[in-house]
Amino acid sequence: MIDHPEDFGDEATPFSFPTVLWKREEVTFFVAATPDDGTPIPAALLFPFYGNRVVLADIVTRGWCIPSGHLEVGETAEDAVRREAFEEAGITMNRVHHLGYFVLTDTTTRRKRYAPTFIGDVRSMGEIPPGDESRGRQLVAIEDVASLYYSWDDLLSSVFAFAWRCKEEALSSGYSLAEFTELS
Repeated sequence: MIDHPEDFGDEATPFSFPTVLWKREEVTFFVAATPDDGTPIPAALLFPFYGNRVVLADIVTRGWCIPSGHLEVGETAEDAVRREAFEEAGITMNRVHHLGYFVLTDTTTRRKRYAPTFIGDVRSMGEIPPGDESRGRQLVAIEDVASLYYSWDDLLSSVFAFAWRCKEEALSSGYSLAEFTELS
């Protein structure tokens, strides 16, 4: 988990996340550990970064999107995003950090669901396993994601911006000169 994700906003440009409607659910995003309060956690999502690009998968039922999917019995959310990244995009993840979680609230019943969300850096890219729901993958510059993503809105725009900013901090490669000299 990112130690202090709230530090990625500043007073001049704080990250705020709007509430939007996805089908019959109101959805927003929180920068915090996913609560362990008994609320169902049916799925998890991953922003997989390969250098300065994000990996999108072309899923039959969704179109171009980040890897995501249901948790299998006994699986943690992190395990699920690592598995889904491989199944949907043929990628193996290196570091994975918890970013926050989506809250989905049914507009009729007011029943809530959580979807833990992660960022990670891609270790390797291989073949997408046959027989899965994926039609392919592509590496996309962050500024091009909105034009490709299957369903884009203000919430996804805000969360992508936040994920990108956190990626720059949490997943930067190598050491700075100061860090290197301190390690010697």
